Amino acid sequence: VAADGELRYPSYFVDWPTSGRPEEKDGARAINILAARAAIALLETFGQDSSVARALLDKLLKKEIVARDNKKVLALKHFAVGLSQTEQARLVRGGACGMSTFMSYYILKAIAAFDKAAAIDMMKQYYGGMLDKGATSLWECLEHDFTMPREVGTASYNHPMHSGFAYFLYAHVGGIKPLTPGFATFEVSPCDYEGIPSATVSHISPFGEIKVDFKREAGKTTYTVTVPAGSVGYFRKGDLNEKMGSGVHTFTLEA
Repeated sequence: VAADGELRYPSYFVDWPTSGRPEEKDGARAINILAARAAIALLETFGQDSSVARALLDKLLKKEIVARDNKKVLALKHFAVGLSQTEQARLVRGGACGMSTFMSYYILKAIAAFDKAAAIDMMKQYYGGMLDKGATSLWECLEHDFTMPREVGTASYNHPMHSGFAYFLYAHVGGIKPLTPGFATFEVSPCDYEGIPSATVSHISPFGEIKVDFKREAGKTTYTVTVPAGSVGYFRKGDLNEKMGSGVHTFTLEA
């Protein structure tokens, strides 16, 4: 990385759909910014000197990230430096058009930061589209008229390593998120999206299964949360912040 912030790598790579496109280098810059910030956090956590990483970050931030209409690069930019309202609108425009299974979690999480309903709609359109076409495994890309054409030898029907949307399901639909390492303490803040009137979401933590069930009917929503032994959960909805010990807890709130 040059003093003026210019990247001078022999090659760049974000994901296959972005490969060779003008915004590929901008996506690489966003990844570098995220890596530099993570390096600073790790070094300082372990009491080490972070000055080199900070100097690198300062150089990386000298150049603007130009994401254009690439959903993957827009999502990376969101986490690296944030998006303007215009860029947020570009990220959700067209729904699943431009979606990629390679960075599905980052795309969905970035959108959920300002429009959770739009993120869930996009997830249902993209991965539901695979189910509608008879998928029994995770495809590398969705064959559809709004996505990149499938070329012989470039896409598979069994790409389980790109399942970041699964984390999105339990973290944003079920609302299960760690507050301390290993889910020793965690929060449960399920979504209020009308398009999902009921759901059962679980995550296997080091302490056992964390499970969230919710169902909306007759103007009310009933939430049932299972907290494994040895851990502590916090149920958070609106002004409610209820501490939960191990066992099963039920909450009924106005929908």
